[in-house]
Amino acid sequence: MIEKKVSKLITFSLTAALLVWIFINTYADVCAADNRGYVVSNLNNFFSSAGLGYRFGIDDFVAAIRFLEYFALGILVSIIFRFYHKNILKFWTQPLFVGLLVPVCEGYYKFLKGAFPLVSIIVVSFVSFILGMVLCILITSFKRDRRSNLYNSRKYRRR
Repeated sequence: MIEKKVSKLITFSLTAALLVWIFINTYADVCAADNRGYVVSNLNNFFSSAGLGYRFGIDDFVAAIRFLEYFALGILVSIIFRFYHKNILKFWTQPLFVGLLVPVCEGYYKFLKGAFPLVSIIVVSFVSFILGMVLCILITSFKRDRRSNLYNSRKYRRR
């Protein structure tokens, strides 16, 4: 019982921290001028010393950061909804609403700060959220199927 409360507390804390990170992250801003060029040049130097010929641009870096943020958010929201619903596929609209609400609110927040986020950024963020959610659902369904097969095989061996 205490383990479940601790896991809920950790998951809620991680989700809240990730949401705060999404809203204050300056690396994923569309119009922010900061030290992203420094990070990208160091990343390119690392890959060139490793012998890889691809050169990352700032847009690639921003897209990767946004994908990781919303992918992790999709996983965490799926875990939270699994705490309260055994079958998340019956209540699939609630996590999807949360997944669409977050990038829209982020876009509105950035709009209030003076940036003009594109609709394509919101759509890509939502798709990243869905991919994280699908991964979490697939993992839990495979884990559940494997347990049920083991139980059934043990059950019939005893007879």
